[in-house]
Amino acid sequence: GDGGNAAEGFFRLVPPSPRGMIIPPASKSLKGQEVQVWVFVNELGRVVADSTQLRPPTSDRDFNDRLVREASEWVFAPARKGGKAVGSWFPYTISM
Repeated sequence: GDGGNAAEGFFRLVPPSPRGMIIPPASKSLKGQEVQVWVFVNELGRVVADSTQLRPPTSDRDFNDRLVREASEWVFAPARKGGKAVGSWFPYTISM
């Protein structure tokens, strides 16, 4: 374990778990680039509208737009804290 007690473990945030994620194909011009996609997942496991952030955005605006659209459709098992489903940010790194 991590040295915490039972109460600390119970109230620790368990992050969302992906259940369905589609990543659009990247163009060859993006080879070697990396982007981190951040989405806020609500307590139902759905991505909150307009929460998607790309850090940093790629140099391909069309790919960025497709990625944001696809990320809005991702499905998760929601984060849990104290045994209850809660909203939480989820980062996902894409290397091309």
